[in-house]
Amino acid sequence: MADFEGILDPEGEGHASYEPFVAICALKYHARDQSSEAHAQELDEAFALFAGSADADVITFSDLRRVSGLLNAEADEQLIKDMILEGNTGAGVSKGVTKEEFDLLMRRAGVWR
Repeated sequence: MADFEGILDPEGEGHASYEPFVAICALKYHARDQSSEAHAQELDEAFALFAGSADADVITFSDLRRVSGLLNAEADEQLIKDMILEGNTGAGVSKGVTKEEFDLLMRRAGVWR
């Protein structure tokens, strides 16, 4: 951390410029070990939020409808179907989205590396 403080505030004035701060945050964010247990825990928690339970096997149509309602972002039926098909690469709406597919989708979206 002291290295970053030296880069961000070389004069020791107690503040940092926005651009170097964002650059260091981006470097730290992308340097995270995404194959670690921390990633597995983050994946489990995010999947459970969408699936409604940590024990669920897939995220279903009704799960996504529930989530869109919770977010006050009412999605129409076709949009929810499209979201599932995007998540499971066209395997079918009734198949849902598995945790592994959810992980790949989040990686494609840039949420995780």
